[in-house]
Amino acid sequence: PRWHAPAPMVQRMLFGLAGLMVAVALIAWLAAPWIEAGGRWFVTNFGLGGVFVAVVFTDTFFLANEPILGLAYAGGMRFWPVAGVACVASVFAGMVGWLFGRQLGASPWVRRVIQRQEVNALLHRWGLWAVAIAAISPIPYGAATWAAGAAEVPLRTVLLGSLFRIPRVLVYFWLVVTVWDGVAA
Repeated sequence: PRWHAPAPMVQRMLFGLAGLMVAVALIAWLAAPWIEAGGRWFVTNFGLGGVFVAVVFTDTFFLANEPILGLAYAGGMRFWPVAGVACVASVFAGMVGWLFGRQLGASPWVRRVIQRQEVNALLHRWGLWAVAIAAISPIPYGAATWAAGAAEVPLRTVLLGSLFRIPRVLVYFWLVVTVWDGVAA
């Protein structure tokens, strides 16, 4: 049987992108001066290293990284340095999630759940593509990397799938910047 991208996933992704754009527009319209002041404070105190740590944290623990990237941009950082650091950090977060998953996978309870839910078979069959789909879709990327670690999917497979995070970070950050510049300017 041929696999087709499920329409609900594509719809959720498009709805999520539209929601992100509306949220950024509202925040820019309602709170641009405060966001810019907070961004300047963040940039002054943490810089690109802070962006790296924050993106690793958010992407490892199933949170959105766009607010951090938007804050850095609103605080005066340029697009490409932030985007480059965010891409590297997001891929690195996949490795951290995999390591956490490996630790969790040592638990007999987690192993039983993985076997019962057929996560192990799914990840071993679709490993690279399962992580890649999570990296670009509304499926939580961190959850996929943790599950891959727990299911003992090879780290190299997770790394290759995590590379798909780069275009997602670039597109989402570009949308944030485009909307911010259009509304807050």
